[in-house]
Amino acid sequence: MSRELQQLQPRHHRVIDLMLAGASQFDIARDAGVTTRAIRYMLQRPAFVAELERRRAVRAEALDCSAAFARMDPARVLDFRCMEAVEKLVARMRDGQPAESMKAARTILDIAGVRASA
Repeated sequence: MSRELQQLQPRHHRVIDLMLAGASQFDIARDAGVTTRAIRYMLQRPAFVAELERRRAVRAEALDCSAAFARMDPARVLDFRCMEAVEKLVARMRDGQPAESMKAARTILDIAGVRASA
């Protein structure tokens, strides 16, 4: 993460969340505990705008994926989602703490129908 993005505060991320949800500037200010003037200032900060655009792109990509999945055979979607879940478990198994790694490994074995011994 770049140093500029690290400078964003939780309130900045809350404002972005509300913007992406389609809230009005008045509602964003009220819900995030900032002023509308502060929001206009945030929109002038390169780090804020970069994060907003990054999250818009991620959201658009997720929507594109959802549309593609809607056109796919449900069994293929399930296979794809299962593979994603297993990939995440494998990553957790490799990178997690020993207890997390063991739990992830057992979950993978359960999915595969293999009985893990204690």
